Amino acid sequence: MALPHSLSSASLAAGDTVEYLASPGLIRSRYPRPRSKFRFLRRAVIRAQQLQTASPAERFDVSNSCVQPVFRSIPNASEKHTGGDRIKVLFLSESNMCRSVYAEAIFKKLVKDKEVQDVIECTSKGTRDYNTGDKPDGNVLEVAKDLGLDIKDHSATVFKCERDVVLYDLLLVMDKFTASDVLKDVTIYETIDKNTKYCWKVRRLGEFCLDRKIEDIDDPLYGNTGGEEEMVENFWKLAFQKLSIDTLFLFEVELHRVALDIYDSCNGLVSFLSDILTNLEDKENLKEVLAHKMGSMTPTEWVRPPMLSK
Repeated sequence: MALPHSLSSASLAAGDTVEYLASPGLIRSRYPRPRSKFRFLRRAVIRAQQLQTASPAERFDVSNSCVQPVFRSIPNASEKHTGGDRIKVLFLSESNMCRSVYAEAIFKKLVKDKEVQDVIECTSKGTRDYNTGDKPDGNVLEVAKDLGLDIKDHSATVFKCERDVVLYDLLLVMDKFTASDVLKDVTIYETIDKNTKYCWKVRRLGEFCLDRKIEDIDDPLYGNTGGEEEMVENFWKLAFQKLSIDTLFLFEVELHRVALDIYDSCNGLVSFLSDILTNLEDKENLKEVLAHKMGSMTPTEWVRPPMLSK
């Protein structure tokens, strides 16, 4: 793929490299989204300029890539006592701007309809921080309104593993890429104490759909392809959204389709949790029963890495 004009071979010194971020555990380059106005191009140019003036030692400094922090204990282990007996559910998508927001709103409505809001609560967060504090896109808000969901006051927040892995009983991701983002941190804590079984809390939301098989809930804003293909797709999607009414219509159709997948999955999740509540014995602990149920679910290849499977 040809580099943009501002990053042509003429603008880079011999041996210089343009650095992109890769999600650990999956070969999927993650480019900042259209909302960030291609800030990665500017960062790449700045990095290239830095390399031109750097000393040989600085050029080959890879400490930022190779040195990982070591956690000796769970910083927020006390959080597990703050939730009481309530089941706490966390919905996770990449940016916390669409899918996880829909999931939170839909799940709250279904829980209220079942009259179990006193024992089940939820919220949503994103695994990446480039949208922190932002409001959902106008089309996302419009479709939510069509569905009877009020998300206009939502603002994106970021997943904090050291706290959230302890505080929440379920970490429900939208796709395998979000799962990779979450598990790369969660597995660090579980290696400290395998008995915690934090990885068992991480499941794809689509697994709970009862009437059809859903693996990944697609990202209607940016797609699920990854790498250079995704970057090019996002560029043209952004351009056409500004020019084509038909494209905007198709975008809203896709949002409705994704919202339906989320609704059906959340409906199955509520049924799953309601069954636990209905069959709970007097002396049983709700959170412990839920943890046992999660551990007995059909395993998926990404839930527990080999080091934690022994």
